[in-house]
Amino acid sequence: MRDVTLFAVAGDARVVAERLLDDAEVAWLPARRATCTVLDTFDGRIRTAGLVLQIESPGGRRLVVLGDEMMEAPLPGRIVPRLPGSLPAGPIRDQIAPLMGTRVLLASQSFTSTRTEGVIRGADGALIARLVRHERLRVADSAITGLALLEVHRVAGHRRFARELVARLTGAGVPRRRGSAGDLATAALDRPPVRFDNSPTVPLDPEIRSADGFRLVLDHLASLVEATWDGVANRTDPEFLHDFRVAIRRTRSLLTAGRQVLPDAEAEAARAGLGRLAGATSDARDLEVHLMEWGRYTAGLDASVIADLEPLKTLLSERLDAAYRQVAVTLNDDANRQIVAEWRRWLRTEHTELGEFGHQPLGASVANLVLRAHRLLLQNGRLITAESPAAQLHDLRRDAKRLRYLLECFASLMPAQPQRQFVKRLKLLQDNLGQHQDAEVHVAQLSAFAEELQLRGVDHRVLLGMGRLSERIDQRRLAARSAFAVRFAEYDTRDTKLALAEAIDHIR
Repeated sequence: MRDVTLFAVAGDARVVAERLLDDAEVAWLPARRATCTVLDTFDGRIRTAGLVLQIESPGGRRLVVLGDEMMEAPLPGRIVPRLPGSLPAGPIRDQIAPLMGTRVLLASQSFTSTRTEGVIRGADGALIARLVRHERLRVADSAITGLALLEVHRVAGHRRFARELVARLTGAGVPRRRGSAGDLATAALDRPPVRFDNSPTVPLDPEIRSADGFRLVLDHLASLVEATWDGVANRTDPEFLHDFRVAIRRTRSLLTAGRQVLPDAEAEAARAGLGRLAGATSDARDLEVHLMEWGRYTAGLDASVIADLEPLKTLLSERLDAAYRQVAVTLNDDANRQIVAEWRRWLRTEHTELGEFGHQPLGASVANLVLRAHRLLLQNGRLITAESPAAQLHDLRRDAKRLRYLLECFASLMPAQPQRQFVKRLKLLQDNLGQHQDAEVHVAQLSAFAEELQLRGVDHRVLLGMGRLSERIDQRRLAARSAFAVRFAEYDTRDTKLALAEAIDHIR
């Protein structure tokens, strides 16, 4: 946040700061009790980009972005923007929406304070700096005594003046602080804002026992399942379900790959329990992806055809709502929560019984498993012809996922650049296989939905529109199927082999 500098101005520091600000001829507005709510995605994308997005009130609710330049826009009523499209049109949406992706905005922290705003104007009356003083902060129901903060905001075109003011305050011994007022207020209560990173990678030593390395990675994946559990059950953010399912798939894939590393009985029990959770969420994810792809699927269709498809879109939404209700029933069952809790307890307990290769160095085991998964992918991919059934491509997609999960989960063992280069090659093949699979699933869904809508007696134009939509999606499937041979040939090369060797050679 290069446009804002934060100072702590309690006690003697306040006296010094006020003397300097009097010299700067600050015009202070009347103090008022105000609420500030900081918004971010669950995984902190706004903060990671070096920005703070917050709603400030009273005095008219406004959405404020603190970054290279402060931006603000009024918010009508009690609206709290969640989706990119609900952000005020203009510079704020242009900057924040690309950062959000498919995530939604959540209230990451909220605090109230006695807030005094001040402005400094030049000889021509132009605004050259803005100040905000916070006193008597309160986070949740807890008051924070002795914490008073001063924010110095730079104004575009007059940054030099603000920099000089900051330098004078710093030179006079007024303590500077990092972050925003919300960060400091929350930190004072020892309640740091939630940070979430869905990366499966944890620091690993290639010389530790394979069983210990697998347990560290699997415990981290279990923590990701737990971190997203309530968000999935409450349908807080569509990406929670994706993160939840990917963490489960990675876990089950590693348990399959590491059958000879961990004791088979415990690993198989975890695979089965997590498999039930994955199965309980699969319908919701398929429907969610269908709706997320709706704009792409209908692009190019006549507006009248898209209007005719509204009953289908409504049915998809109804089915998604029903699927999420079933997901909530599953995840709110204490017995299912125990699956992950017991699994984590087992992972964190020292065991003498290990798999056949559990005592081998982790680096060597991972290298062998990666090479084995790569060879299997090549072997099965080379068997696919233009006449091969769709199931064969689906199985190959599973092979590619297993290889990628190994590379991502144990990435800390490998040189970063070679590992990323190899995964980039693998991802191109995965994208092709994923497009084929999604289109096939959605064509099948449309066929089933057409039968249901027909029984409901919808207008024939709806069914005609669905026929056109199904045809368009199937064209995507056929295009992906046609491109497969080229994508696989691009992967099945000497360069790919060398890239993989560079990624894993030093850990073998």
